Amino acid sequence: MQKPALISHGELDAIALVDTTARVHARLLPNARLSLYPNAGHAPYLEDHERFNRELRAFVLSATGAAVPAW
Repeated sequence: MQKPALISHGELDAIALVDTTARVHARLLPNARLSLYPNAGHAPYLEDHERFNRELRAFVLSATGAAVPAW
C-alpha cells in the first residue's frame, strides 16, 4: 500500500533548492502532494504557520479520516 505524503517547501529556500529537493521527491513518491510557499524560505512552517497548519490538518484528515483538533 502506498502511503500519502505532504511536501511543504518554501520557494525562496536557499539551503534545499525547490527544484532539486521538493519537486524531485514529489515525483518519486506516487501519492505525494507538493505545497509550495512562494514567499517562504527554509521554514514555511514558521514563515506562514497559519497556512501550514491548515494544510497539515486537511492532509491528515484526508489521509486518515481521523479527527484532528483545531488548536
